[in-house]
Amino acid sequence: MLNIVRTVAAGLSGISAIAVTFSAYAQEDVRNPQCLPESILETGSGYGRCNYGPGISYIGTYSNYLPNGRGIYTLSDGTRYEGEFVDGTPEGQGRLILPNDARYEGMFRNGAIRQGVAFYPNGDRYEGEFGITSRTEIVTENVVVSLSVNGRPLLEPRETTRRFDSSQPDGEGSYSFSNGNRFVGEFFAGQPFGRGTFYHSTGTVCEGYFYTRNFDAENATCNYTDGRRYVGELRQARPHGTGTMTLADGTVISGAFRAGQPVSFSGYQ
Repeated sequence: MLNIVRTVAAGLSGISAIAVTFSAYAQEDVRNPQCLPESILETGSGYGRCNYGPGISYIGTYSNYLPNGRGIYTLSDGTRYEGEFVDGTPEGQGRLILPNDARYEGMFRNGAIRQGVAFYPNGDRYEGEFGITSRTEIVTENVVVSLSVNGRPLLEPRETTRRFDSSQPDGEGSYSFSNGNRFVGEFFAGQPFGRGTFYHSTGTVCEGYFYTRNFDAENATCNYTDGRRYVGELRQARPHGTGTMTLADGTVISGAFRAGQPVSFSGYQ
């Protein structure tokens, strides 16, 4: 009866993954609802609250027996969505709160966040654009099949094909780590990919084209607070590979770097 979607999300601790996946309709233990006022069961419209089973409830505006307008929907595991609905699906401005206290606030479309802020349990934070990947799946939904003698709708499980949208950072965004590091730039398929700037908590700033969630880059430029300047390859946003380090006094070190330090070089110039 309600097309609210639930979510599974992984934070970017160590930038391992950043995705918001809306994966299943809330159909477990759904029964004929108890509603106040009872007129919602008869007309399918108005403002009220309904309980659909242990821990599954909605309070807000109904139309055609579905959430339409603003409301709050709660699942049995504690997942909660607060915001705007269209035909039972999060659509518009809203906030999604997971049992692990991860939160997603912003603009939702077809049940998936598209623009906004993600707060992760480990203290990390992402703000920006979210891209969408879609899949279809056969699910069981409880639909109104008839009316009882007193005019109330009777529900029956029916299989139907549904499209599920998954959100992940995609486009321009900013990811702030709990340790004070921050990346601002392009994201693709849930990870940094493209032009961007990595701000170290130490004050070092590295700009370049980043390829992986480990912040690997080529032809990057890093400026240090002590006056040093590095141009070359990066891994985990540190000099790693071939590059050139210019010290504050003008000394130039060219060659191979590992974990931020020169390991072999052609000599001082």
